[in-house]
Amino acid sequence: MNKGTIILKEIYEDVKNMSIEEYNKLFKESKFLDNIRLISIDEIKGFNMIINLNDLSEKDILARLIYGEARGESDEGKKAVANVVRNRLKKKSWYGKSYKEVSLKPKQFSCFNQEDPNYKILTELVIFDPIYGKCLEIACDIINNKIKDNTESSTHYHTVGVLPYWVSKMTFVKQIGNHKFYK
Repeated sequence: MNKGTIILKEIYEDVKNMSIEEYNKLFKESKFLDNIRLISIDEIKGFNMIINLNDLSEKDILARLIYGEARGESDEGKKAVANVVRNRLKKKSWYGKSYKEVSLKPKQFSCFNQEDPNYKILTELVIFDPIYGKCLEIACDIINNKIKDNTESSTHYHTVGVLPYWVSKMTFVKQIGNHKFYK
């Protein structure tokens, strides 16, 4: 195991219930800050913590979606992905009745598809990464309507490297980072 790796289940239990302020304070006070990374269950003998996504809070599900779909994007790109979830929720349709339902709807967000490489990251790893802290902050702000919609009511997006079948039925709105947004 690498120096600075934090694997204690108690830490995960504390972190998942932390406020944004507490989470950020933990990172600021951590003497391991330079070595913080995601921890694979494969690295931890006898330590089994597969996360059941349905047991997580709305805030954590949305933060994981942002992390899985847009962790390499700017803050505006992360907010745009989160806005798509909020815009779908506002539609009050088959997308779902909560942030969790919209986010976990089968085949809607690739990071939650079991065959997607991000799925393993989001369900088998303790996310102890400063980028996740930012995703958690954005998720809270989206849920609390503190972030303006920067997608002009978009309900769909895709990365620039693909062309999904549904694009021909939608109106292109804008590109933010590596994502194209549609309504």
